[in-house]
Amino acid sequence: KKIRVLFRFIFIFLRITFNHDQKVVFSHMTDIYSAIISPFTKIMRIKHYLWYAHTHKSIYLQWSHIWVDKIITSTSGSCPIKSRKIFVIGQGVNSKDFPFFLRDFESRKEIIHIGRFDPKKNISKIIETVAELRKIYSQTQLKIIGSSTSVEYSKIAEILKYEIVHIKKYSWVEFLPSVTRSMVPDILNSADIFLHAYEGSLDKTLIE
Repeated sequence: KKIRVLFRFIFIFLRITFNHDQKVVFSHMTDIYSAIISPFTKIMRIKHYLWYAHTHKSIYLQWSHIWVDKIITSTSGSCPIKSRKIFVIGQGVNSKDFPFFLRDFESRKEIIHIGRFDPKKNISKIIETVAELRKIYSQTQLKIIGSSTSVEYSKIAEILKYEIVHIKKYSWVEFLPSVTRSMVPDILNSADIFLHAYEGSLDKTLIE
């Protein structure tokens, strides 16, 4: 099956490339697929750029590095390969949108979480953590902003919301739908603490 998928992928790539007179190929976090097509792009003289922002130095990444024109990454520590082919462009976050405010620890009352409402985000863990915190800081409020990305996750979210609002009666939790990116800076600046429970992209979360 893997061999069949491999040949099908190569066939589709070549068909699209020839039919559209491709000038540039951009691969996003696909070191395996880049490893497969990068020799073809080199032979066909098509510019090939790979976006890679991960510390794992896979054999596919090393092979792709030989053939691609550039590997684009966010920070100098985001790519395990060091060479002239590595092009660092930053995280794309305008730090001016997130001014620093000095806050008194005793006055921190509003905790916020922004992100998709999916199981990986551990929303229930965030809520229970704040519930423990409220035993010390009873005025603490939690605002959860985000929508689910699938019908299945929406059902899970509705069950969790029902449990929190109607069963546990956590009146200090507020659920809000997703917001536009332009609204994020003002929303975050209005809160006191951003709480995050996804075990994966903490580095990007801190910057954002």
